[in-house]
Amino acid sequence: MNEKRIIIYNNTVYELLEEQYERLLEIQDEANNLPFAGDLHIEEHLNFNIHQYKSLGEIDLNFDVPYSL
Repeated sequence: MNEKRIIIYNNTVYELLEEQYERLLEIQDEANNLPFAGDLHIEEHLNFNIHQYKSLGEIDLNFDVPYSL
């Protein structure tokens, strides 16, 4: 059975296969071990591989970010 995972990147929701998600976790671990530019390491991986992920649509309103009406 193919498990699927959901991530949010650049206000877009993506569905990843379990294998893609596991690779992303590996990249995150690598980034945590870098002396600097760890965030850039993750961002480069996502930008290079984003076309392989299934886009489920954009987020209309993100309640995790402070905002005012």
